[in-house]
Amino acid sequence: MVDRIVLNGIRVQARHGVSDEERSHPQEFEMELSCSTDVRAAARDDDITRTVDYVHLRDVAVAVATGSSFRLLETLAERIASAILDELHPSWVRVRVTKLRPEGVGVPASVEIERGDAAPGAFRSAPIELHVADFAPAKRFYGALGFGVLREEIAGEEGYLVMGHGADVLRFWPGTAAVERHTHFGRSPSTTVPGHRVEIVLTFHDLDATFEAAKPVGTIVEPIRRRHWGLRDFRVLDPFGFYVRCTEPHDPAAP
Repeated sequence: MVDRIVLNGIRVQARHGVSDEERSHPQEFEMELSCSTDVRAAARDDDITRTVDYVHLRDVAVAVATGSSFRLLETLAERIASAILDELHPSWVRVRVTKLRPEGVGVPASVEIERGDAAPGAFRSAPIELHVADFAPAKRFYGALGFGVLREEIAGEEGYLVMGHGADVLRFWPGTAAVERHTHFGRSPSTTVPGHRVEIVLTFHDLDATFEAAKPVGTIVEPIRRRHWGLRDFRVLDPFGFYVRCTEPHDPAAP
């Protein structure tokens, strides 16, 4: 069993349906949500900031369900899952949406999806650790892209910062000048390009919004364009000079 937040029985009046007539008047929908959290960390500190605020979780889903009109329950479920991953940064989310009285069916109709690194066939990102002299630029840049701080510690000359966005997790060490004395990387000249021949790949559901957020805080190397393998992406240098490819969610093992 993995730690999770669960909300059941969230009911809203919304306008979703295949036909124009269905969407012309509100109907009753029910939502069930669950997502990852770290119960142990939250319980240890008795601190709501160490877990997912279930009021915020509910409000994100309600805002999506009532703020737009879709033809399909599948679209509604996808949009809710994307919003939760982008705003609350759990590693996975499960969304079930039910139309309680669908026309011509006679029984409630539901769609349930899982997204993030708990979803069937999903891939967990390999842990990437970036060695930097200051955590503040990392928090500004990656925070603008939607990453949240999952952990931050400072102990003398060494600290540790972990930031997450959906299934993507980045780690930073040490946040001080001690970076220059690393037993391996410290051998390289200070002019060495960070991450030489390394490309950090991050995924975003709303790539256009991410691109706009990245422009003021990073150096755009290539704007958004569709690649020959079918995905859109853009390339940007973070404040330290690491090369980052921001792309759409995909299965890296798919042909």
